[in-house]
Amino acid sequence: ILSVILLLVNVGLYGIFYLTHQGNISIEQNRTMDEFYALQNNIAKDVSALINNDRDNPQAIGALIKSYEGYYRKEQITLEAWLDGAAVYPAENDRDIDKLSKDTVTIQRQGGKTKAWICSTVSQKDLVVYFSRPLTEIDAMWDKITGYFILDSVGISLVLAVLLYLLLRKGMAPVGQLTKVVKEIANGTLSARVNVKGKDEIAVLGNGVNHMAQRIENAMEDLKEENEIQQEQTKTNQ
Repeated sequence: ILSVILLLVNVGLYGIFYLTHQGNISIEQNRTMDEFYALQNNIAKDVSALINNDRDNPQAIGALIKSYEGYYRKEQITLEAWLDGAAVYPAENDRDIDKLSKDTVTIQRQGGKTKAWICSTVSQKDLVVYFSRPLTEIDAMWDKITGYFILDSVGISLVLAVLLYLLLRKGMAPVGQLTKVVKEIANGTLSARVNVKGKDEIAVLGNGVNHMAQRIENAMEDLKEENEIQQEQTKTNQ
């Protein structure tokens, strides 16, 4: 019983913490989407300006993406870009863009760290930009949630264990008393009786034991009286 109750309580606690974590993840997904859309519009405008100035070459676009990444450096945001399927920033990028989900914020956890990323086409030049930001706050929050879960789980489990032990001990007390009386009766103490309280199954059984003990005691007294009468008659006859 204790194991089942503790399991249900811990599952419930984990469910609450997990839903809280998922709510935070959803907030970060929306935040990432908003930041990327703002960046997408700015890059599109700058690429249009490069096109108008006949500077829409891979090097110029790569430098543009690099400048944006420098602007976001404090937030540890990283950018990658491909022009017509070829990497322009960083130039040595060997990521397979065909395997990246487009226009969807993806949450990824690796090495104990979580990040959100999105990939999309941002201009008419078939410029694909990969935007990634670390979710350090989410990781810190998850660590706190894990700590709270462990503390709450241990604390609640101990309290429930003590309460359940006391309840079971109180509930099993009548059974212990019944067992003790039955042993006394079996050992010849026919005057032993069960202290019956309530009207539950234990009380019914206790009444039955008392009734049985009373009948046995009465029968023994009757036998004793008959034996005494027979002894007196034998003495009289002699």
